[in-house]
Amino acid sequence: IFLMRRAGATDEVIGYFNIATLVFVLPNLLVGMAAPLLYNHWSKTLNSSGLLTTAKATIQMAAALQGLSILAIPMVSPVVGLVFGDAFQAAVTPTIVLLFAMAPLVFSRIITPAFQGLGQNFIITLSCIMRLATTGIILILLPLTNYELLTWVGLSWVFGEFAALAVIAFGLALAARHDQTERDERNSER
Repeated sequence: IFLMRRAGATDEVIGYFNIATLVFVLPNLLVGMAAPLLYNHWSKTLNSSGLLTTAKATIQMAAALQGLSILAIPMVSPVVGLVFGDAFQAAVTPTIVLLFAMAPLVFSRIITPAFQGLGQNFIITLSCIMRLATTGIILILLPLTNYELLTWVGLSWVFGEFAALAVIAFGLALAARHDQTERDERNSER
């Protein structure tokens, strides 16, 4: 909100963006409820090989949800009008923009407890830092007007999610390398 105000956003514009962020709230809420259970399970059973298997299944689910999000785009305007009223149609564009971040959002939120279960909190911390830095830098560097502000704020969030996903992908590459090293060591012992 601070950066939006710095870019000249009014309370009304901030309100429109808050409506758009409801797209992010639902996956965060659902995963947030399941995360303690996932962490508890994965902290006892998961290894780097299991992390990779979990990641593959999560990628498929995230891709399916991304596809559904794209299919839902034509319904955004009618739903915003129905739920909030026609006066809130300015929230439609940032909502549509945020829908394009569904895959990295869902993937990163589900895979987080797996990394934590393996004790690899640094990957999650680094992904959060990258998400915040990317979003903040875009908002600080772009000269924005109120007309473009909602779109650019939405895009900054999308780019932030993809930046966090890149860090998580790096963590998965490290896990795959570790898994391969373990398999090579087991094979050489035979």
